[in-house]
Formats: sequence, structure tokens, C-alpha cells
Amino acid sequence: MELQRNKVCGIDVHKRFLIATILCRDGKKDTQRFSVTLEDLLKFRDWVIENGCEQVAIESTGIYWHPVHSVLEGKIDLIVANSYKIKHTPGRKTDVSDSEWIAELCLNGMIEPSRIFPKDDRE
Repeated sequence: MELQRNKVCGIDVHKRFLIATILCRDGKKDTQRFSVTLEDLLKFRDWVIENGCEQVAIESTGIYWHPVHSVLEGKIDLIVANSYKIKHTPGRKTDVSDSEWIAELCLNGMIEPSRIFPKDDRE
């Protein structure tokens, strides 16, 4: 198990939108929906930073995680999680609570990050 955090954000990303939940160790949570336009992704990034999140976790769903990764890279600690491993971590989740589940796993250091090549190699 990895280091436990005090405040994190879990993201459930879709083709046209993302659902993000900020979760604190004391149980407080704030869930917001953002479109995946550049303008909204920048609002999302600012929201995460302004709320003092220590880490953000997102499932590696298709290619939909790429824009989120791009706006957060170098700004905040980001975990791109293997979808298979997230879905097979014990616990119950539904489509509505995916972002909360990802945030809870992140808060407790239970996500193994996927390998993301360095920016220079990706380009």
C-alpha cells in the first residue's frame, strides 16, 4: 500500500464529459461535472488546485484520459490507473459513483499507476 493522502480527486471520464469528486480524509466530498472542452478542462484544473488536492486519479479509459492528463501534467501529482485493476479492486461501485470510488482508492493509496511515457518520448 502506498502513502495515504488527505485530499484527492477521482475522475470518471467519458467522451463528452468527466465527473470529478474531491474527497477528504474526514469524509467531506464535492462532486462536479465538466465538459471536455479546453475551457472546461482548465476550469477543472483550477478547481482541483484551488481545493488543495494532493493527487488526482483517473481511469485509463480509451483515449478519453489524454486531454485531462495534458492539462494536469506538471501541475499536480496524477495517477492514470489501469481500468481493469480499478474495476477488480474489492468494493461496490456503480456508474454514478465511479469518481467517488476512484477518489477513495486514491485517498488510501490503493491505485497502481499505469506507465506513461515521458512527454518528450510521447511527442
